[in-house]
Amino acid sequence: MDTYYGYFKETNPEEYHFLDFYKYRSKQTDFTYSFQKEADILRKCLSNILKESSEDIKEQISLLLQDFEASYFDFLNGWHVVWEISSSPEKGVKTLTTT
Repeated sequence: MDTYYGYFKETNPEEYHFLDFYKYRSKQTDFTYSFQKEADILRKCLSNILKESSEDIKEQISLLLQDFEASYFDFLNGWHVVWEISSSPEKGVKTLTTT
């Protein structure tokens, strides 16, 4: 579970970005290789952090949540996220690119 929140612990709230979260997650051993599952993980993280954080972090998380809810079904505001696995997951080669 800590790998889900690691990005938010290591990143300044002003620098939170969806794509950076996905890039961070792609380097974790429990990465799911599923955009839908990872988006759900992000949504849950944002909701949980919102409940238990300081006001400055809550402000940034609220903005991300608003953007997330508005853009999730619009596939991240037109960004087509491509989960490109350049080798099999068993070999541990993971890349995340946008087109």
